Amino acid sequence: MLGFVIAVAFVVLLLALLAGAAPRRVSGEGALEARYLRRTPGPPAEARALLERQLKRLAEQYPGKSRRWYLQRLLAETERARR
Repeated sequence: MLGFVIAVAFVVLLLALLAGAAPRRVSGEGALEARYLRRTPGPPAEARALLERQLKRLAEQYPGKSRRWYLQRLLAETERARR
């Protein structure tokens, strides 16, 4: 009986976690975006808008790549420009 109760509790907990889980980005995208945003001066909303414009520019220049690729390329360009 105790095993059944534990199993039911586990299933309920798992369903609760799945119901509240937001879709996640591909691993690393959030970290790359955060890195870019930390290095961009100005208010966060303006930095985010600049990020999206830069990603759009790269997508037009290099079509068919992943968002992660564009973020990595943008960070490399930004770091290169700082030198």
